[in-house]
Order: sequence, then C-alpha cells, then structure tokens
Amino acid sequence: MRGPRTYLPVVNWLLLPGVVVLVVGFGSSAALASAYGLAVTITITVTSLLLTARLALSRRWGALAVAVAVLAVVLAVLAANVPRCAPAAGCRWS
Repeated sequence: MRGPRTYLPVVNWLLLPGVVVLVVGFGSSAALASAYGLAVTITITVTSLLLTARLALSRRWGALAVAVAVLAVVLAVLAANVPRCAPAAGCRWS
C-alpha cells in the first residue's frame, strides 16, 4: 500500500493552462511582478485589518497599539504599490 503523495503530476498539468494565460495576458514579466506584489500587499493588509479588529474586540490595548502601528506601515506600502500596477504604468488586467 502506498502512503500519501505530496507530488501529483496531474496537478501541474491542470495548472499549466492557467499560468500560460496569465503570463500571456500580462504581456511582460514586469507587469506580472507588479500584479503579484500588489496581491501580496493586499493579503497582508487584510490580515493586518483582521488582527487589529480582533485585538480591539478583545480589548488588548497594548497589542492593539502595536497592531495599529504595523497597520499604518502596511497601508503605506499598499499606497506605494497601487500606482505601480495602474493601467498607465503598463499593468493590464486582461
């Protein structure tokens, strides 16, 4: 009997068409990198917002102060990344 498999070749073949469409759709590696950076930054922002809300609800004021400071930095990074991926900057959403 075989144990659980961590590598499934069929998954790679199923992901291939989606990756090809993304790469061709963005047109350049720079546009794809900008979109990826924006996606990561949005994920970090949402996580920070949820953490801040949770700490506020649990009334952990010391931790909340740290979370608000981290959230301020994350929002600044998000504000810096958004213009990089604007259509005028060459990032296409097709």
